[in-house]
Amino acid sequence: MTFLPIVERELRVLSRRPSTYWSRCGTLASAILAACFIYFSMSWGPQSLLGQELFYSISGLTFFFCLMAGIRNTSDCLSSEKREGTLGLLFLTDLKGYDVVFGKLVATSTRAFYDLLAIVPVLAIPFLMGGITRADLLRVTIVLCNTFFFSLSAGMFMSSISISSRKAMGATFMIVGVLPVGALIARYSIDWIQNDLMVRRLLDLCNPITCMTSTFMPGPTSGIVMFSQDFLTSVLIIHSAAWIFLVLCCLILPRAWQDKPGTSASRKRRGVTDFFVMGGNVGRVRSRRKMLDVNAFYWLASRERMRPLSIWLMLAVLAGFWCWGYVQNGHFWLEEGIFFMTIMTLNTILKFWICSESGRRLAEDRKIGSLELILSTPLSVSEIIRGQLLSLRRFFLWPLITVLLLEGMYMLVTLQQGGNSKEDIHPVLAFTASMMLMLVVDSIALIFTSMWISVTAKNPSQVTGAAYRNVVIFPSLFILMFYYIIAWESRFGSRGSPSWEWFWASYTIGGFVASVGNLIIFRGRLNKRFREVATQRFTPKVSLMGRLFGKQPEPAGDSNQG
Repeated sequence: MTFLPIVERELRVLSRRPSTYWSRCGTLASAILAACFIYFSMSWGPQSLLGQELFYSISGLTFFFCLMAGIRNTSDCLSSEKREGTLGLLFLTDLKGYDVVFGKLVATSTRAFYDLLAIVPVLAIPFLMGGITRADLLRVTIVLCNTFFFSLSAGMFMSSISISSRKAMGATFMIVGVLPVGALIARYSIDWIQNDLMVRRLLDLCNPITCMTSTFMPGPTSGIVMFSQDFLTSVLIIHSAAWIFLVLCCLILPRAWQDKPGTSASRKRRGVTDFFVMGGNVGRVRSRRKMLDVNAFYWLASRERMRPLSIWLMLAVLAGFWCWGYVQNGHFWLEEGIFFMTIMTLNTILKFWICSESGRRLAEDRKIGSLELILSTPLSVSEIIRGQLLSLRRFFLWPLITVLLLEGMYMLVTLQQGGNSKEDIHPVLAFTASMMLMLVVDSIALIFTSMWISVTAKNPSQVTGAAYRNVVIFPSLFILMFYYIIAWESRFGSRGSPSWEWFWASYTIGGFVASVGNLIIFRGRLNKRFREVATQRFTPKVSLMGRLFGKQPEPAGDSNQG
């Protein structure tokens, strides 16, 4: 029997897909655009200093990509097989647990790994500019690959012990995102409360974020001496943790797909979980009657009472982190840079959450076939869309209003105590108002875009990323490119550099037009074609090159893919 047969098959399949190659080109082009944007954003100074700042910025963005790779690629690869009941069929053959695990790992992460390799040459550009050494480049490359492997392994492990895609993705995010940030906060809290060197060093060695930041520290650059003992220890610990996740996954998976008879203890635990998630019998009946009188799909999408609480919990955690930063840094935390970074982070998290919730219900119902059953009832398409909108309003209306009020209060405090001059007040007011406006407009556009993509996408786990790219990322990149083309032409032309009003106007008008355009397009498609696309198994897509050369998609009914 061939060693790792699934790996061999998946590599052959991936080698025949055009997306495997075009994805690298797209990633490389995006990295070059990001590098140009960062380069032109910096103040004009020594070439070596620009090289360092460019290297640190691109490395940080790539590190975030590696840290989140497990959430996007592997956190649902095994749990989806368990939900569909196909995982047990693999173990009816001679396949072992490690065959399935490594096969799924290769199938879901090869293209992402190629994307990572495409970014490495862009990281080498600052090396040619000066300011960094080959040791810096080598250390960063090792940490990026190691973090990428750790994130994928964590996603595989959580997928092997979970059935729900949301639980698997959330648990993976806890491992690769929340725990490293929490360890970093605990590390600085120890420095502030009690200087315990042993605990602080242990937290540093086990944290991927600290391992990444340590690569930027100056040190020897010749031979093996370029790797300090702490750096090598941290890399080995994180790498060992990744292999532990994979070994546990190989041991758990052959038993995880089997249906086991319920025991009294498991039924009791499930009853407690249902009580906290869905509520008690009396409260459940009361809420059911109240929601069914309004809209049946509204009740179907809003039965879980704990989901709105998770949003408030997230806001409380972010508020606690901001208060901790203010205690640590004092009035420096009210400077313009921290102010805008805080608002951008808060708005991004809230937009992404709204985007994720908007398409979750429809995507899951469509994949398991229950959306066709819903469409066979007397419910009309408009009632289904209205019920989804009512559910989203119940979850996000008051958190959105709270965020807008907090941002307004934060702006007033920053203007009063941040030490801003009168010339800086108008940009702060203008950009804050624009970001608050775009939070509302983008949220509405994301709702309809995500709802449409959820009923047309083949893979439900990619709905959130596709909708967010259409509404937020692509328009932002276009606006930045437009502004910096003007800035470049103004710098080398006869005119002076564009003022902040240029960027504010391009950001506000361009973002508003893009969001309203997405809203009009996808809302119209939902109202006109919802029933048509929701009853298809999936909508076939044509590649970018195919669309450029006029190739048309085949009818969904003629496709033999399921």
